[in-house]
Amino acid sequence: MTPDEAKSSLMSLMESLQTELGGEWRAEDMTGPLSCDLAGGEGIRWSALRFGPVPADLPAAEKASATAAAIFEEAGYTVTTSFQEELGYIVGAQNERGGGADFGANTNAMNISAYSDCVQGDLGAIIDELNRG
Repeated sequence: MTPDEAKSSLMSLMESLQTELGGEWRAEDMTGPLSCDLAGGEGIRWSALRFGPVPADLPAAEKASATAAAIFEEAGYTVTTSFQEELGYIVGAQNERGGGADFGANTNAMNISAYSDCVQGDLGAIIDELNRG
């Protein structure tokens, strides 16, 4: 997988989540890649952060977390879910390629923080290209 493919895959996952969960979402994605560790050395990954509509109540937050968990599982992630009184419903997702995500929903907020698979790539060259862009 190339760095562009990793970014595209992450953005597709985020779009799927937003579409299925519904409502208006605000993106606060990082514009550049991050470094990550690969077995053969340093790799790169992309990150995304989205803020969604506030669930009407805890049952709505629970339903949203179940929807997010199902989407992550369908995409090949291992999923853990929990409920914490102060934080609400939390879904953690990890895959075997170094990608992962956290979804949270309560009566005050709903958000998704995710990062792409860790892939080989020249971090410096990609950042230089983005700066020239």
